[in-house]
Amino acid sequence: MSSTFFNSFAVLFVAIDAAGIGPLFLLLTEGATREQRFKIAIKSSLIAFTVLIIFAYGGKFFFNWIGVSINSLKIAGGIILFIISIEMLLDKRRLRREESANKVLS
Repeated sequence: MSSTFFNSFAVLFVAIDAAGIGPLFLLLTEGATREQRFKIAIKSSLIAFTVLIIFAYGGKFFFNWIGVSINSLKIAGGIILFIISIEMLLDKRRLRREESANKVLS
């Protein structure tokens, strides 16, 4: 029981990335008051929790309904991670980010 809990907690902790999302949250709510930030944090947490629960209990049914198997999701995820890793190795992501940043600043 506790092993399953700790495994689930570790996966959720890594997926949520609280340490990494904190500065982004502060940046996005820069002009907001403390009370507004609190309301935004609560609302976004409730939305994320709702989506998590819906997919935890209804995800298998949903993917069966649209005809996608778990194995095909694993393969697609692996392909996406492979493409991202190749782009990181070839430094294409940084170049693309710099180009989009230059477009925004222009």
